[in-house]
Amino acid sequence: MVQIQAESAAGELSHVLGGRGSYDHDQLKNDPELRRIGTRKILAAEGVAGFITLGDRTGVSVLHPNRSVEGRNFREWVQEFPELWRYVQRSFTESKVKGYYIF
Repeated sequence: MVQIQAESAAGELSHVLGGRGSYDHDQLKNDPELRRIGTRKILAAEGVAGFITLGDRTGVSVLHPNRSVEGRNFREWVQEFPELWRYVQRSFTESKVKGYYIF
């Protein structure tokens, strides 16, 4: 169920972002449709399992439910949240990365 929701959001983001020649982070952060898709809750039978976030190809958070994280590189938290950084790193070279981490 979680994977289906994540893949659905990824498809929607791909559709909305498709065809753009470049990406201005400030424009992306201020686009209400992108924000709605890119920070949506992921639900499981037990309740909220997590959130969708959008990062760039260097690990910078573009869209995040906690706006204070936006514009920061997830590498900043490698010591405190190594699992998170491992998933971010894998996303640079793998088309699908899945797993569980706490941030």
